[in-house]
Amino acid sequence: MECLNEQPIQNAVRLWVKDQNNRWLFLSGADSLDRGRPSWLYTLGGRLEPGEDHLAALSRELREEVGWCVPLGHQVMPIWWRLAYRDFRINPYYVAEKHFYVDYEKLVNDPNFHLTTPSELVEINWLSEMDLREFAGRGREVFPTSWQQILQHIAKITTR
Repeated sequence: MECLNEQPIQNAVRLWVKDQNNRWLFLSGADSLDRGRPSWLYTLGGRLEPGEDHLAALSRELREEVGWCVPLGHQVMPIWWRLAYRDFRINPYYVAEKHFYVDYEKLVNDPNFHLTTPSELVEINWLSEMDLREFAGRGREVFPTSWQQILQHIAKITTR
């Protein structure tokens, strides 16, 4: 495993899902070891498991986090890459994230789409850009912190 400043670098994926009402899928998270830190919002995704490529990891994360089963490929568009530091109290690490965009309608209208029970208990939020700004304006964290820049980039590349 690669390291940076003696911290491991993990490979990960993030998925930006937008619905027909221009709302974005965000999940709620909290650090169970830091009870004083308020919950935050984050995009769906996670680390690549050994032998997984990015699309397989996205498909697995969709199934685990929200219970959406669908093989990914033509529906998703790679949009962003970043190196970030995760400052969890125990086991902080760097993550090399590849971000993808998908339209919710393309997912649910895929003939292979079906629902299952998520294996992780997360709170699902469909939020407009204004909702996200209000959340962040109250001093709450939205991850990735560059979310506004990423949403602007998605708007630019999807309206061509």
